[in-house]
Amino acid sequence: MTSTITISSSELLKRLISVSKIISPKSTLPILENILLNIQDGKVNISAADYQGRMNTSIEGILTDNNISICIEPKLIIEALKTLPEQPITIIIDDKLGITVKYKGGKFELVGKAPDEYPKDKSTNDTTKLSISAKVLLNGIEKTSFCSANDELRPVMNGVYFDVSAGRINFVASDGHKLALLEHADDSINETINMHNPNNKKDILLDCICPDCAKRYTRTDFFIKAEPYYCILSKKERNGFFSDYSDERIHKTRQEMIHRRITPRGMLQRFNCVSGKEATK
Repeated sequence: MTSTITISSSELLKRLISVSKIISPKSTLPILENILLNIQDGKVNISAADYQGRMNTSIEGILTDNNISICIEPKLIIEALKTLPEQPITIIIDDKLGITVKYKGGKFELVGKAPDEYPKDKSTNDTTKLSISAKVLLNGIEKTSFCSANDELRPVMNGVYFDVSAGRINFVASDGHKLALLEHADDSINETINMHNPNNKKDILLDCICPDCAKRYTRTDFFIKAEPYYCILSKKERNGFFSDYSDERIHKTRQEMIHRRITPRGMLQRFNCVSGKEATK
């Protein structure tokens, strides 16, 4: 049976580019090199995944005559859509998974794959729910991730650790030599949650989360819902124990200096002007 979908070219391109960022170029499971399109009742759900997580998005209000699922290699269709101006395009999928994309003045053809081997989406019905603003989430990641490690032997250190308890959320990153901690007080938080956001998913989150609203759901996995995107980041990398950043010995021996941010910045810039090339490497 042939299925026909009519959709905005620019909207489809935008969503394909966003979700394709999670795809690993050297996946051990070949089907994960593709994007899953699931067309159901006037809505197309777009998914991409790697062994550490998954990213979903959807476009509603499309015109379609059948429900169908198909996997498609993203590079070719993304490059083709980039050449088109904004216009409605028609995607025709035949019973042999051949894909024809028709646009004003021409068409191009692709070959799809059966979605049978593509990993199933995980349910979030039983997860602990926590809502925070996108500004807090993004700020916590941006202000601490520079201290995270890049160590295959200690994967739990390769990212930002979220320590959530009643009335607060702490964003922590450390490579064992330096540590960054950002504390955020929020009286609406009543849950106790510990989770880890790996470095290789940081840029994906920063790109897909809009500044207006973000929600996070977690229990056995780390879920972020930020319309129109929905990310599922697996906790496979969390094997091990994150360093105890609240260790009393650290607080007893540390020394604090409180100053305006611009003061040390200007001082370092002045010293850098007269320092030698070898010293600045």
